[in-house]
Amino acid sequence: MARAQSISLFGLAMAIGSSLACSDTTRVRMVPASGRVPRTSAAEAADSVARMRCDLEERCDRIGALESFPTFTKCMEHMHLEVAEGMNEQCIEGVTRERLRYCMGEVAASDCTPVSGTSFPACNAATLCR
Repeated sequence: MARAQSISLFGLAMAIGSSLACSDTTRVRMVPASGRVPRTSAAEAADSVARMRCDLEERCDRIGALESFPTFTKCMEHMHLEVAEGMNEQCIEGVTRERLRYCMGEVAASDCTPVSGTSFPACNAATLCR
């Protein structure tokens, strides 16, 4: 009987301990064993940012015969050149996925007020390439 009580107490202690361990709400930033944060190439990042910006242009009805860009393809060509210009020089080690996601979120959250290349600070090369 004493053995059964000690096993029960041990089980209770384990249950309480594991529930306390799982209730921690602090977030720990995970870093790969290599110590390097996951990155994407400057070219891939430029493509992603250009596509997101052209999606915004399309959503805001700024692509068409009488608009800023006659076609989505022309928008992509223009945006890619604009975005890639600074990134190719500054993003030798690529872009962290975290910074790219932040940039994409900034563009996605944008309303349809007129935009220019400097309207998305999280997407400029100086920010993305740090």
